[in-house]
Amino acid sequence: MVAPALSMYHQGSTPVSGQIVDADHKVQFLNINKGIPSDLLTIDIWNDKGGALGSDTAVAPILYPINNENIDVIYAGTASNGFASMIEARSCAGYGVAGDMQTTWTPIKPSTLTPLVMGNIPANCKRTVEIRINAPLDAPDLTLKNFILKVTA
Repeated sequence: MVAPALSMYHQGSTPVSGQIVDADHKVQFLNINKGIPSDLLTIDIWNDKGGALGSDTAVAPILYPINNENIDVIYAGTASNGFASMIEARSCAGYGVAGDMQTTWTPIKPSTLTPLVMGNIPANCKRTVEIRINAPLDAPDLTLKNFILKVTA
């Protein structure tokens, strides 16, 4: 038995407009507009990409941000959004496995108690996840915010 080997990749060769993902999975959203969801950041979450390790299936993997700055308002939300996290995610497609096809957005916070839960990911398969910031009109200035994504199974 080989533990799942989860890794994240940014889709495409260049960052999505206004968002950056680096080698440490740091995400930076720029110029957030209140009342309008941000552009989507699309990432691929692989288990044992290429299949060389022979990893076991990642059962019900979860994705959540890690708070690496003092940006608690993003996670705490505001009165107008019911104090839900402004970071939202959904698992929408797959490779080598049927996609989750989630159509609703899940507010995620830096805790394993409030993650995005995905379907199982066998070795050499991936799930595609979309992430956005949905800042309500009463949010404070959110011009530049960073967070780190973590995926575990």
